[in-house]
Amino acid sequence: MIKRAIPIVLLMATIFLAGTLEATTNADHWLIALFSVVLAMMWIVIFTRMEMVDARPTGSAHCVINNPKPFRKPFMSLVSAKHRLCYVREGCVDEITLVETNRSDERVLSHESSRQRHFDTTQPRELHLSLDAKGRIMKASADALALLNRHPDDKRVDEKRRFIRVFGTPRSTMLDDIREEGNACSVARLVTGSQPRTVLWSFEAKFDDALQVTSILVTGHDISESIELNAWPVRADHVDFLTGLLNQQGIYSRLENETTDRAVAVFITIDAFKRVREYHGHAYGDDVLKNIATHLSTIGDVGVVMGRFSDDTFVVIYTGPKADDEADELVKKTQDTLPGRIDDKAPSVGLRTFIGYAVYPDDTETLEELLSSADMAMQHGRTNNQRVCRYRHDMKELIALRMTQEQALREVLNQDSVEVVFQEIVDASTKAVVFVEQLARFHKSTLSSMAVDAVFALAQSINVLPQLERQVMKKALQGFITLKKKARYSEAILGLNMAPETFMNSESLAYLNHHVDALEIKRHWVSVEVSERTFVGALMRCKERIDDYKSEGYQIALDDFGREYSSLAVLDSVAFDIIKVDRVFTANLTDNMRSREIVTMVHRITSLAGKRMVVEGVETDAQRTLLLAMGCTLQQGYLWHRPTPID
Repeated sequence: MIKRAIPIVLLMATIFLAGTLEATTNADHWLIALFSVVLAMMWIVIFTRMEMVDARPTGSAHCVINNPKPFRKPFMSLVSAKHRLCYVREGCVDEITLVETNRSDERVLSHESSRQRHFDTTQPRELHLSLDAKGRIMKASADALALLNRHPDDKRVDEKRRFIRVFGTPRSTMLDDIREEGNACSVARLVTGSQPRTVLWSFEAKFDDALQVTSILVTGHDISESIELNAWPVRADHVDFLTGLLNQQGIYSRLENETTDRAVAVFITIDAFKRVREYHGHAYGDDVLKNIATHLSTIGDVGVVMGRFSDDTFVVIYTGPKADDEADELVKKTQDTLPGRIDDKAPSVGLRTFIGYAVYPDDTETLEELLSSADMAMQHGRTNNQRVCRYRHDMKELIALRMTQEQALREVLNQDSVEVVFQEIVDASTKAVVFVEQLARFHKSTLSSMAVDAVFALAQSINVLPQLERQVMKKALQGFITLKKKARYSEAILGLNMAPETFMNSESLAYLNHHVDALEIKRHWVSVEVSERTFVGALMRCKERIDDYKSEGYQIALDDFGREYSSLAVLDSVAFDIIKVDRVFTANLTDNMRSREIVTMVHRITSLAGKRMVVEGVETDAQRTLLLAMGCTLQQGYLWHRPTPID
């Protein structure tokens, strides 16, 4: 009350002084008025500065939020209205007091909520700040304020020490890295209340047209739980920025200082994680990785080291006197900790993981070999579809074979020696060739013994699938032009196989258009065959991609229908032209009533929709006859034609 009365008293005193001057002097009225205004403004400025330094928001929040929504902007603006800011996040109103010191100091923030606010340590959070070009704090999110616990009465005036204390690195070092690299990182140990917190800071510069730094965006990850598991101190370059766990370098560094004589290393990889990124985007994939890291961090046992070993691979290392005896229990514990689904974000995604583990000293002679052995077990399990796999000594030979196969595949690609063959799809009632399907063959000794699907899976695992698919696509189009010149194939349509990853890649359509146009192939002569695996977890995106291909004039065939992921919802919602029933139904067609009913049902659906159906795997005359009686005229299989290269 006293402070609020001060400006009134000062204003009255100014008016009295102005009246006295007018009565006792001969000054003009406008000079006296000007003097009064200037004096009043001086009092207002002085009082405002006093109020800013001392302001404290009290009581309940001074605004009401109806239907609150999460705050979506990464930074809150420090523009003050009566020296108070409203920060809205998830329906919570926070009042922030801004204290502005002299120009050489940082802006200091104090934070007080309408309901007491604490930094939530149960979930990893991102902290956001903005610095000016000299490294001074300009903006900050409420979580950053809560963690930093900055207070306007803080008497620390040594800016260098203050910056190091908050960010764990000298300001000059950070600015040097920013100017040279455009980014920097550091790890800081902050003491807030009774519990110390460990924060991984990332600095990213914003430049003007003259390439001068205008501001610095700072993101902090609270990695306290991970660091507590892996022991402090830790170097910034040993921490994975995304998850807050140790990175590969940090894991190896941690093991170098390990003195245990018992350990179990558990490697975890996410099946088809590349597809998750391609279907749902990199941001969604990052959220999946952070979710897994959060679940792993709940293990919290003493003697546990964990980290993100590579893009889609995590490792948990258990140490202790009973680690080797309890290896199976520890692996089961790790497996139970992993989420089966990611349901907290749309769309929901099921996660399938492969686990490989090794035990020291039972499986390896040194700790250095432990990680490579567990990694080897994980790779073996993924290759052989074994969800949990323990290291065996014969795996070295299997891994050596795998490396030989990888090298052979790379040589095939470098030499462009993959062979493309064609198989006819015939109208059984007229014997006319309606389609020719493109297939790939590999003649390298180490690849010829592998199933074609296994070769393509190998290509995907070593990140050469796009190169392989493009080589096959180009050769298929070139061979098709040669076939079209023959009378038997003059009306045939090319069935062009695409892996799910290739089909979903937007560049594939542009590549196909380029070569189709270059060879003067009419686009309706090409049917893009899409495996039903493509639709798993990404039906809407697949529909959009199908629409893209159809808008360019291509036909769409649903390949291998019924092999893995059969769903009538696909038939109802996808704009397909042809459906190809998998050979698993044809094989049992003559003996299994259920298979006949399924084929009949699919044929009825396609007929009602005005589409065409092809039955794969026709190898006997009995199958041909039965299918013709069911009205299924389009047939493919060894009975009609074996895949052959172009003469």
